[in-house]
Amino acid sequence: MWYSDKKMIGEEMLKETIRSCAFTGHRPKSFSFGYSEDSKEFQMLYTKMKNTVIQVCNAGCRRFYCGMAEGVDLWCGEIVLSLQNEFDPPLEIFAVVPYLAQPASMTEINQRRYHR
Repeated sequence: MWYSDKKMIGEEMLKETIRSCAFTGHRPKSFSFGYSEDSKEFQMLYTKMKNTVIQVCNAGCRRFYCGMAEGVDLWCGEIVLSLQNEFDPPLEIFAVVPYLAQPASMTEINQRRYHR
């Protein structure tokens, strides 16, 4: 998720206002649960990512950048979209698209996420 000097961001760092945040991470094939989003492991990871996004938002972040790759990128992007109107001002999310054909090799569910 968010790292500084190879350590997860802690409370000290969150005392300062974070203006923007970018995320990227592992692809589904790198996780033991793969593409199985019904698994307990996925649900635990997704909840942890959501809680971290909320924590960063509570520290003042309102602008997010998503690398748009399958896995952590799209999951975090989806989380930001789900929380978009729960903060004032609302959250902004920007797609950082590396190439136009990026979604072509994605699963159907991830293609839907991508185009959301």
